[in-house]
Amino acid sequence: MTTKWNVALSLSAGLLGGLLSHWLWPAPAYAQVQVHPPAVIQAQSFALVDSNGNVMGTFSADRSLTGKTHIKLTASGQEIWSAPADPHLVPLVEK
Repeated sequence: MTTKWNVALSLSAGLLGGLLSHWLWPAPAYAQVQVHPPAVIQAQSFALVDSNGNVMGTFSADRSLTGKTHIKLTASGQEIWSAPADPHLVPLVEK
């Protein structure tokens, strides 16, 4: 008979504990809504900086006087590489 009382007491204590925990504790936390990254990132230029915030180089695009677009890579204020609008890449410095 003791075993039946132990089982009944255990089940009722579990049921009572589950009901009390539902009403006494706050609602569970849910994960934040997933934010999808944009399909296109736009900028006039991208700057590479060191740990102190000093600009080490830039990647930018501009239009020349003739109206053609050039993509430029600069470091220490000097153009390292440039690509004109035509499909052929033209290095500024031959090494």
